[in-house]
Amino acid sequence: MKKSIKIFLAAALISALALLGACGDKEKLTDETIAGLIDLDLQITKFLYYEPPACDYSDAAELGGTTYYRVTDEKFDSQSEWEDFIKSAYCGELAETALSADTVVCVDGKTYSDGGGRGYDLSDNYTFEILSSGADTATVAVQNPSADPDDGYSKNTEYTLRLTADGWRIEEKRTI
Repeated sequence: MKKSIKIFLAAALISALALLGACGDKEKLTDETIAGLIDLDLQITKFLYYEPPACDYSDAAELGGTTYYRVTDEKFDSQSEWEDFIKSAYCGELAETALSADTVVCVDGKTYSDGGGRGYDLSDNYTFEILSSGADTATVAVQNPSADPDDGYSKNTEYTLRLTADGWRIEEKRTI
């Protein structure tokens, strides 16, 4: 009987330690992770609204009166690669909004862009500050200055980050 109890207690202790270890496996939010997400967000924002990815302007498709051009960047030339790219940075509604943007579309499984807009005037030399951080959520303030240092413009954005099954993602962003 004593031996059974000892075996039971040892098994319970091993199980408890395993569970505690699993809880400690959560991905820690690091400055490198935050910077990587901000870099991805800047790239996605450029592609969706300012500067398209590399395109083949001789391979066009027309949808709803808009002409789109075949994306030649091999990182996301198919619909699934484009979706994976978006979901590597965003989660939830923010991912769905980016995927439903009408500036980048998928035609027959391939990615097409409308050719871009006015150009991007923010530099990649941003700074950030962690405003709050918990086990699975964090709030980060980002200051992104203009590419032209003489104009004094800076965009300030607050990001809500969420730890998902796939790692940290941007769940929400808003200009502050």
